[in-house]
Amino acid sequence: MKQGARVVVTGGTGLVGRRLTHLLLERGYEVVVVGRGGGRSGTGAGVGAAAGAWAGVTLRSWNDPWWEGMDAVIHLAGASVAQRWTQKNRSAIAGSRVDGTRAVVAGLKATGGNKVLVSASATGFYRSQEEVSTESSPRGTGFLSDVVRDWEAEAVKAQADGNRVVMLRTGLVLAPEGGVLGTMGPVFKAGLGSALGSGRQWQSWIHIDDLCALYLKALEDAKMEGVYNAVAPEPVRQRDFARALAKALHRPFWLPAAPAAVLRLVLGDMAQMLLDSHRIVPERAVAEGFGFQFPQLDGALRHLLSR
Repeated sequence: MKQGARVVVTGGTGLVGRRLTHLLLERGYEVVVVGRGGGRSGTGAGVGAAAGAWAGVTLRSWNDPWWEGMDAVIHLAGASVAQRWTQKNRSAIAGSRVDGTRAVVAGLKATGGNKVLVSASATGFYRSQEEVSTESSPRGTGFLSDVVRDWEAEAVKAQADGNRVVMLRTGLVLAPEGGVLGTMGPVFKAGLGSALGSGRQWQSWIHIDDLCALYLKALEDAKMEGVYNAVAPEPVRQRDFARALAKALHRPFWLPAAPAAVLRLVLGDMAQMLLDSHRIVPERAVAEGFGFQFPQLDGALRHLLSR
């Protein structure tokens, strides 16, 4: 990617998008942050980033001048999956990813192709199992797996116009200002943390700094193409994750685990995200020379919670 290249970041005012936008600006890229709010001042777009408005599911705003002259798109936009999966919310989760990616691909085509698309994806693609999953492991079943299948299928279509496409299947993102720590942190700080379900299910996670570094590598490394697991190389069991979080916060870890039946009652079908076992490793990233700054959970939590 040439110096000063124009990179459009959809969903650039979200947790990952804000951090990534600042890193792109530091590296000399011209950045356009696109979101429902236009990414303007006060939305976290980042000082020095231009802004554009996009509803996220149609091609219409690709006629906006912000899109002219772009060299790459980092596509992060999508409705949160951390909500009850009512029929309305399921439609929003799927549509924001599948229809939104279709619009991004159409926009790339309209601007001539031969660009780079780095698209977010999710580890919800894989089946729940004890065994290790790599990028070549089979797909699971259920709502999230179906969404990821359809989401990635739209991104791959961009290859037809000569675009290089990379999809990052992301696990639990650890960040001090949000993500899973934003949800679990207050509970654990109050001394009320516990394991979830059996606590034996595997969880695949990644420090936000490593995730952003992997996005940058995907943008800049012309050899990267296709699916990559964006997770740390050492997944942990859920009980060990909870215990490590309590230790990092200097809080007790003594309460009994929250029963699966209670989680399903409170969260509905979305509880399956917490109960499924995903022992996923970043086989392709490691094989291609990506070095994780935070490969182990204890070190990642110490770094994040000491900020």
